[in-house]
Amino acid sequence: MEKTFLTNVFQQLEILKNNSDGSKNGSLLQIMNRTLTIFGSRLLRHWVSHPLWDQTMISACLHAVSEIAESMKSQILELYLFC
Repeated sequence: MEKTFLTNVFQQLEILKNNSDGSKNGSLLQIMNRTLTIFGSRLLRHWVSHPLWDQTMISACLHAVSEIAESMKSQILELYLFC
């Protein structure tokens, strides 16, 4: 995609900064950011500003997340049964 188009989209949707004063307050990134480290915050910013376009990559990420969620579900169940 054209860089100017993406720049316009990011500005209009207030993805990285708001339009009123140019700060991060109220931006989509600020609302989504629940990271605990600087590295996590930078990684989230990169993911938000460089979304995946390739269907194969999107499917691979979704598969990985579902495997992690399933693994966590079984660990929580084991913990519940142990207590």
